[in-house]
Amino acid sequence: MGGEIERRIKAGGDADTLWDCLYLDSGEVAEFLKFAKAASVRDYVYPVLVMAAHTWARRSEMMRARLEDVDSENAIVTLREKKRARGTYTTRRVPISKLLAEVLTARMKIQEGKTYLFGDGEVELTDGQAYQAFTTLVKDSKWKVLARFHILRHAFISALASKGVDQRLIDEFAGHSTEQQRRRYRHLLPQVTRDAIAGVFG
Repeated sequence: MGGEIERRIKAGGDADTLWDCLYLDSGEVAEFLKFAKAASVRDYVYPVLVMAAHTWARRSEMMRARLEDVDSENAIVTLREKKRARGTYTTRRVPISKLLAEVLTARMKIQEGKTYLFGDGEVELTDGQAYQAFTTLVKDSKWKVLARFHILRHAFISALASKGVDQRLIDEFAGHSTEQQRRRYRHLLPQVTRDAIAGVFG
């Protein structure tokens, strides 16, 4: 994890900028989730991380998630997107994996009778609470180079692209609407790009 970034820093690259570009491959994401599940932190942290990894939800969308947004029967979660106009929301529906379905089902039992999936269930988690929980999780571990929840969104969008998933589906899942947003996440895994070149030139 981060080997290329470390090499570029040694060559004179800006550490903060480079670490902000870090993404994990699918195996590393699974390892990170396993670590988070075993850690002694806030009980909502592991479910939030699985949701981030398996739906590409933004942190703010997860903080707004309500129990009513989870459709277990059809394996779909509705994400509430906040637009520029204050108080204006749109939504997008994203299919959920088997693991996420299990995690959210368990979470809904814990939050039964409440409004929000995460936190105390009565009010939305704040950015500060979410950030503090994440930094507490990764502190003093090999994952301390991970700056924020967003790393999981970045990782899975890249993984989808590397598998040749139709860009229109990626846009729908991730909530992209502009070419600038698409370019930001169009970072294929290094081995995929090497294989592409090797397939042409040997």
